[in-house]
Amino acid sequence: MRPKGTSRNAGQAHLVVSRGPFDARLHELVRWLDQAHAPHIDRDSQGRAVQARSGTEPAAQPRQPFPGQHWRRRREDRCKNKTKFPPRSDDRPTPTSMLAVVHLLLLSVRLPRVSRGGPRLCAAGVLDVAVQRTASGGLGIEVDPSTNVVASNIGQPTLNVGDVIVAVDGEACGTRYIGALLKPGADAYTFSIERGTPVGRKALEGIAVRICKEAAGEAKSPSIPLAGEGLDAEVSAKMLALVGALEASGPPASVTAADLSGFWRLRFTDDPRLSAGASGFGLVPGCSPTAQFQLYGQPTPDAVQCVEVIANQMSRSHQVAALKGKAEIGATGDAAGGPSGPAVSDVYTRIELGGAPQSDSGTQQYDHVLTFLGDTIRICRSGAKAAAADGAAPQPGCVRVYEKQESDRAQSDLQALVSARVVVEAKEEPEDTRPRWEVADEQRRSASGEGGPMPDSYGGIP
Repeated sequence: MRPKGTSRNAGQAHLVVSRGPFDARLHELVRWLDQAHAPHIDRDSQGRAVQARSGTEPAAQPRQPFPGQHWRRRREDRCKNKTKFPPRSDDRPTPTSMLAVVHLLLLSVRLPRVSRGGPRLCAAGVLDVAVQRTASGGLGIEVDPSTNVVASNIGQPTLNVGDVIVAVDGEACGTRYIGALLKPGADAYTFSIERGTPVGRKALEGIAVRICKEAAGEAKSPSIPLAGEGLDAEVSAKMLALVGALEASGPPASVTAADLSGFWRLRFTDDPRLSAGASGFGLVPGCSPTAQFQLYGQPTPDAVQCVEVIANQMSRSHQVAALKGKAEIGATGDAAGGPSGPAVSDVYTRIELGGAPQSDSGTQQYDHVLTFLGDTIRICRSGAKAAAADGAAPQPGCVRVYEKQESDRAQSDLQALVSARVVVEAKEEPEDTRPRWEVADEQRRSASGEGGPMPDSYGGIP
């Protein structure tokens, strides 16, 4: 049975302790415990210790008043249990007296009120925000079921992508999904959230990769994950929101070659230049890039390779195009209107197709700024776009999102893409609405050679 004045979820919710009376009573409790456990020493009027004579009993110690005895009576009219808890003769605390102290302390504690307005700070790093159902009946948010992290938000201005929901209406989520805590039929809720935490950033990295993988699995044929082409508008909007939330946490202070070392696979981009691939082989008729990988740090620490899988619809096979060069890491910059972060330049001086070097490769350079570097995600942007004619501020450059992969996994994915057969979508022929007798008559004339020369597709012996 819980004490009167406490909530059922007092152990789970974030408690807000009233100032003043609680501090005074806690100080009184500590002082009483300190005195109760102190050894009995006789002292004179000046406070000096007095030793008892041999054969005599030590002077009696004054009884220490139990903390709260002088103000507990004020609460007796609100407490059903009016049992008094006198201290023991040796003035030491007993389990019963300690329970009474805990009971009195709980009466000085109150739970936070439900927020009716904007966000309210209820504990360090925790906010209470009001959430209301939209006109369609939903909340307008998508929440990751394993972490309760807001993955997308189109209907709640008080929530941000990346917020971690820890409680609903004062009830802690724990390992439960928030859907299990929403009361059916309610129009408004109070979410307790944690904003800008490492847990939220880590979850957003996994959500971004999962969204891109699901979109690639639903596609009819593999292609570069380009916004508006390889990815539809809905997925592109979600990815751009996730990118903005990750970039809001701030760019890395500095980057070394060791931080970039390893395999990275392109998962999302809005750079239209990649529609033809970094190698440019996508401009060849019947060819298109389907995937892109980057490898930093091999065979030398400053080496960089960009590997692309090119689909050839003529031969219905895939080939590997590789760009090789060096990566130059510059200092952190913050250009006006441009992205902020360490500058990186990938300078490619060699291009290979199917392992054969191309003589007319030339030199290609990709300058970008590293705006986010996590455990599994790397986000980079090109320079700021030019300002519009109406004087608007320049916008951040095109974004590229890469997923870090282990060497074995990257090699396995690359091998699977190369060995897959290129799927050629059949072109739909226009429906022939002529009568069947007219179609049959045309076929007879074509077979007998009447009505003109033989078609070019006719196979004969020359």
